[in-house]
Amino acid sequence: MKYLKLINAEGKEWFMPEKGCATGLQLYQPSSFKGQLLKKYLPYVKGLHVVLERFHIEKQEYTIPQDFQDICHQVFDAEVLEYAFFNGTPSVHQKQVIQIFKENSILGYAKRSSVPGIKANFDLETRILNKLHSAGIHNVPQCLYLGTLSNEEQLFIQSTRKTKSSFTHHTLKPLHWDFLSTVKEKTGQVFECKESGLYNSLLKFQDLISGFQLKDFDILKERLRAVLKELESTKLPVSVYHRDFTPWNMFVEKGKLFVFDWEYAETAYPAYLDAFHFYTQTAMLVKKWSPEKVFKGYVKQRITFKKYIADPDRLYQYYLLDIMSLYLDREDRVLSAEEAIEIIAPWLQLFEFLSAYDGTK
Repeated sequence: MKYLKLINAEGKEWFMPEKGCATGLQLYQPSSFKGQLLKKYLPYVKGLHVVLERFHIEKQEYTIPQDFQDICHQVFDAEVLEYAFFNGTPSVHQKQVIQIFKENSILGYAKRSSVPGIKANFDLETRILNKLHSAGIHNVPQCLYLGTLSNEEQLFIQSTRKTKSSFTHHTLKPLHWDFLSTVKEKTGQVFECKESGLYNSLLKFQDLISGFQLKDFDILKERLRAVLKELESTKLPVSVYHRDFTPWNMFVEKGKLFVFDWEYAETAYPAYLDAFHFYTQTAMLVKKWSPEKVFKGYVKQRITFKKYIADPDRLYQYYLLDIMSLYLDREDRVLSAEEAIEIIAPWLQLFEFLSAYDGTK
């Protein structure tokens, strides 16, 4: 089958079926203006060689494994299906994401990967989705299939409500806060902090950086010890935490927020921590803000965070320590102190700004 191969500035790859390009492009979530123009107009100009050349788009044959197609036909009870592919963000958990559709109707999404340990991620996502649905939270996917392909790749298929009319916000809106409030209400508990996912993550972070001998780490170790000590005797209100709550993992359909990609989720983290992730990752990755500008932007909209969170400055610091822990823990190699600093540098700088902040403008 003929596909259009799209490559962005970061080297990420998408394959769109030439005939079903308009629907297939719903898998493509560009943040740049150029990418958004491409998504909007490619279906109308895909036959123009000069346009394809200008945007470095190639026409290629793409072979879809038969066993994967057989499973999809069974899951969606359809004889004819179309597929669009995103080859994934390079990482230790890289996976291919497939949009499955029929004409103009998007039926679901699949993830497949041969990366060691990915099965645990897919198993976790299935458990989290089941937990959310059991709690009455239904604007998240349902697991439709979890298994192994003939080449030993792990396969996870989930439902969706996405349509060609769905869209994404890149700033925190009331509907994001409403979603997080619902998650807090329906999955909330009060834990002794030592039993929480946050506390265990910070303990792991302490262990990960214990052997590093750099001044930056000396300061971080001291602050981390203080945070762990203040948490030791604390009871913490916790709820399910998505842990990758970003514009590219959600969409708005008929006025409701639909959130997917729960494979890094946790069940016992402080409520509303996802709001800090959304704000920070969007500012850093989409707007390309420096840590100082991210901090100043947070101060400007701190009043909004305070509507939902009693002490947002403290919780923001917890978030930054946890995200640094996550990214170091995800590495499947032994890191030097210099390599570790490079990985966590933006969050560490932001953490230092917050640590020195006294809560005034």
